[in-house]
Amino acid sequence: MLDSKGRISIFRVSVIGAVIGAVLIIGGILSFNNDINSRRTPLNIETFVNAELWGAPREQGTTRTVFFRARGATVEQVVAHYQQQLTAFETGQRCVRTPGTGEIPVDPTLPNSVPYRYDCMFDRSGVNSTQYTRVTIYPGIANDDPFFDTSDSTVIAYEQVWQP
Repeated sequence: MLDSKGRISIFRVSVIGAVIGAVLIIGGILSFNNDINSRRTPLNIETFVNAELWGAPREQGTTRTVFFRARGATVEQVVAHYQQQLTAFETGQRCVRTPGTGEIPVDPTLPNSVPYRYDCMFDRSGVNSTQYTRVTIYPGIANDDPFFDTSDSTVIAYEQVWQP
């Protein structure tokens, strides 16, 4: 960094500064691209231990809906599992119950009618990128059709959205 006269060479300091700056800029661009590319797949959240896939996942573009059922598990056990996942996810979020207390009367004419549900949002969205999984948990409902009868189960629905 010193010239032949023992003084600091402005040219050599400038070249070293430019090289360090270029390395930092290239590293930042590569890091940003890796982060964006990591959001081009669904955000997979570990399912409840006893949960089994219920039906075929529905995928449309960059959105996927997957249903699971946990036979013999209570809603509270399943919510506790996902609340633990949220805590590990470090968002500070909590699973939210709708309605806050009590139950809504189930309307047998509506296929999606449930007495209450919990929504747990796992979100990794960022600048110009989207990636989240909303986990909805609700008690099973009796049905005459054996496939749709979930009276012995807790139902878990994943709604996954990611970056195209």
